Amino acid sequence: MMLDWSRFQSGAVGPEKAFGAFAAQLFERWLRREYGDDFASYTLHGAGGDGGVEAFARLPAGDVVGLQAKWFAGNIKASEINKIRASLDRAAATFPTLRKYVVAQRQNLTKARHEDETGGVERWEDFIAAAKKDHPSVEVVRWDEAGLLDQLAQPGNQEIKALWFEGEFTPSMITVAWEKVRSRLGARYLPDLHAVGAIDAMLDSDLWSPEAVGRTRRTLQQAVQALTEASSALGGFLRLTDGRRPPELDTPAIEAAAAIEALRSHAAVLIDVVATGPRLDVPEGPELDALAGLEELLEDFKKRGEGTYTADHAERALQLAWEAQEEVDAMEQMLRASARPRLVVGPAGCGKTHAAAAGVHRRVKEGNPCVLVLGKGSSPRDGAARMLADALDTPGWSLARMLDGLEALAVLRQASLVPAEDGKTGFSRALILIDGLEEAPGSDRWGDLLGDLAVELARRPRVHLVATARPEFFRHADLPSSIGHVRVEEHADVDLPAMLVAYAREYRVGIEAVPWLGWALRNALEIRLLAE
Repeated sequence: MMLDWSRFQSGAVGPEKAFGAFAAQLFERWLRREYGDDFASYTLHGAGGDGGVEAFARLPAGDVVGLQAKWFAGNIKASEINKIRASLDRAAATFPTLRKYVVAQRQNLTKARHEDETGGVERWEDFIAAAKKDHPSVEVVRWDEAGLLDQLAQPGNQEIKALWFEGEFTPSMITVAWEKVRSRLGARYLPDLHAVGAIDAMLDSDLWSPEAVGRTRRTLQQAVQALTEASSALGGFLRLTDGRRPPELDTPAIEAAAAIEALRSHAAVLIDVVATGPRLDVPEGPELDALAGLEELLEDFKKRGEGTYTADHAERALQLAWEAQEEVDAMEQMLRASARPRLVVGPAGCGKTHAAAAGVHRRVKEGNPCVLVLGKGSSPRDGAARMLADALDTPGWSLARMLDGLEALAVLRQASLVPAEDGKTGFSRALILIDGLEEAPGSDRWGDLLGDLAVELARRPRVHLVATARPEFFRHADLPSSIGHVRVEEHADVDLPAMLVAYAREYRVGIEAVPWLGWALRNALEIRLLAE
């Protein structure tokens, strides 16, 4: 069975970018089969000198595995071999520890038909011979049509073939899905009212936007620098008090120094996590009891007048360490939470629907694959596949096929991003946001649906699930343990007078006749109920 490239679904982005996303999707899954999730870094972008999509994964030992996707038609030409060679040379120069380089192309190579011709097979063999000479430590692997078919035959990949060759799944479907939901929302979503709040900021972190990833990386890098300074300050204390400090300080000071170094190493590990994308097995930080123990002993040391000045060095070290620990712990919790499906819990009228709609709206406009599902119009008894198919207007599609489609659009989105100054593009993710679980008929069945989605998404880190619900639903719901939760009071900083005017205009309420009304309404829910 061969691939029918005439049916390849490239949509509006063109075949080159679409093929790059297709190859990168298979490459990411191959990486996880071969190496698990334990990467030191992962980069995907379309920065090849000839426009080819490139992806690179750095393994814990330092070895690098790379991908180059080329949309070449027919038997490979000499000029195309030169492009592959240039890409390999550039990759080897950029990554000196490159050990494996996958070249994806859409068709198998054939030999020359006549003696005076050079066929694709011969050109490839000559290229491999030259590559072994120029880059002896690099294994070049070709994924031609046969290689791509082999990847598509791997467990869990069968739906990818159906997605790319048997049905169209494009960014325009995401836009249409959003417009349909927006028309149902009515005045529950007024774009002019929205300001960035807790839910929007949470979505930015959960979806690993380039800005959020950059902030996280900088925070951790600053923590590493602070801990390096802390280690130096504590070392200065040990040198200055050598032979003069009480013996009971020796071991605690050494243990505190070890704790600071352990925290610094942990922050460096988290920087690696930031460079790879969401993962469930985020390592936990070290115990810091030694810092508290040294802190108590230092107080006694100073009270005895045995080194007030020199103790300042140690106290400075501890202050830096504690401040860094707060930042590192916050980033660790954020990274861990972003890898799990999340339930946002907030009271009625706090603006969950408004914030959810605004978050999806903004991201869809930016080209990110996001789907908003209204709980009010859903039936969890029908299952996740039916719910998502209704939202995307893909009747009859399996759940795996739709999730693979969202994953593909996320890969395509990242491949199209322009890298930041540091060469990073974040880790583009698709979003499924289910708003108002308590509003659905048969809402007691959400646990089964969310559990099914959580199982599927554990194998698809590029697709993220968020749902919203009221506290009373959350208290009585039987939800799987794989679903995290966060509580919000989204409208805490909303301009209530502006909200009243906006709702009055939308619902044609003559509030001018009651000038004191604005003072009587105390929160967003009261304003909305009055307008309705």
